[in-house]
Amino acid sequence: MLRNGPAGQADTGATNPAHDPAGQRPVPGAAVDRITEPADGSRAAGLPVTVHVEGAPQPLVEPVERAAHRVVQEALTNVHKHAPGATTRVHLTFDPRTVRVRVVNGPADGPAGPTADGDPLLPSGGHGLIGLTERVRLAGGTFESGPTGDGGFRIDAALPTSGRGVS
Repeated sequence: MLRNGPAGQADTGATNPAHDPAGQRPVPGAAVDRITEPADGSRAAGLPVTVHVEGAPQPLVEPVERAAHRVVQEALTNVHKHAPGATTRVHLTFDPRTVRVRVVNGPADGPAGPTADGDPLLPSGGHGLIGLTERVRLAGGTFESGPTGDGGFRIDAALPTSGRGVS
């Protein structure tokens, strides 16, 4: 399901509350909204980002939801730093046991990589992907990242919906 908002931008429906009106149960769509919230800020900063959700969104345990949000946040930060202007797709795929978070960007439409003097476009500590790998692992998931072959980059995490580990 791809939802488009104003001016053709993807809309994640960020109006869902985190819990039902009585505050008793998590609302499945709220997890999607929280996970993809960084896409809104990236679009506001001019990065072309779409969000695509497959499967039936479901409530996630807090460490899994936080890890999934952090994957999207770090991936989009990296696109801003290393491939500004690159078309970026955030995919969330839900099945009964896992949520897969995949962020893929294409080649940058603007300047990419280091500047002519070898400095990165924005400062970087160089530990973002290492930290993500650890965060996802601690939440019971798996993490992969690397170039796409067409000048883009992908980040792919699979997390257990129950928080018990991806099999």
